[in-house]
Amino acid sequence: MTKKGFNFISALVAFVFAISIVFFAVSAVSENSKGKKRADNLYEQLFQNTVLIFNNSKTESRISREFASSIKDFSNFQSLELKMDSKILFSYPPEKIRKISATAKQYSKTLQQNLPVKLFNLMQ
Repeated sequence: MTKKGFNFISALVAFVFAISIVFFAVSAVSENSKGKKRADNLYEQLFQNTVLIFNNSKTESRISREFASSIKDFSNFQSLELKMDSKILFSYPPEKIRKISATAKQYSKTLQQNLPVKLFNLMQ
């Protein structure tokens, strides 16, 4: 192979490598943006389900069961916690093994219906 041919192939390989790096970076930024929107939508949907559960359920154990069954895929969450009057009704994973990433977005809302105050915290 001549030196010209070798230089052409080297330049072609470098160009393909550069294009793949750019494609990877654009894909990563795009997925990060989509992930944040997905997380926000997932949280809002779970919160609305939780409001319905609190409105329709009278006992703490039933609230806990219905909340757990309303979660379609636990792998979407780093941790979940549902509280009522500072009492934990549901926790995923159990508190003793919970490790929350410093980069995880934390969501929290307070739901007030007559009395008592009902708290809902979600960390994703």
